[in-house]
Amino acid sequence: MGTLNAILDHTWSSSRVNGLWLTPAGGEAQLMGEIGLNAAVCGHFGAPVLMISATSRPVRRPRPISPHRPAVVKQAKGRNAAECLPPERTTELIEQCAARGVDHLLSEPPPAPLRLAPPITVTVEFFKAEMADSAALLPGGAAGGRPPRVVRRARHARGPPRLPLLVGLA
Repeated sequence: MGTLNAILDHTWSSSRVNGLWLTPAGGEAQLMGEIGLNAAVCGHFGAPVLMISATSRPVRRPRPISPHRPAVVKQAKGRNAAECLPPERTTELIEQCAARGVDHLLSEPPPAPLRLAPPITVTVEFFKAEMADSAALLPGGAAGGRPPRVVRRARHARGPPRLPLLVGLA
């Protein structure tokens, strides 16, 4: 999971989770990283993503999560290293990106939230089967009162948006 030479794909433990996909009703599975998962949680509440602060190597998406370029606050040098910009420059970049997002929110038409058509299937691939079993204990980790189906260390939950499950993974 993650982008080549990006620093710390840190939404979830890289020693436990190998990948996360969200599949909207009638749609294709979409590999999601930290930005996509948080955008889906925002979209659940009808809120668009107004800005993203990221490294020089954010995960590329088939469709943009935000209409604006992210505020690039550090240059990734590999999995465990980054060259950070000075705090004054970082503050300036984040403020500019946030201002563009708010301006767009107030424009016509405003940006659309990332809405996934329910029921949404959440698939998390773990490195070990017992990790998938533990994930079933999270709120929303069971669909319809039954444990989700386990396939090759993957945990699937299908049904209406399971916000507690998404928030538990975010």
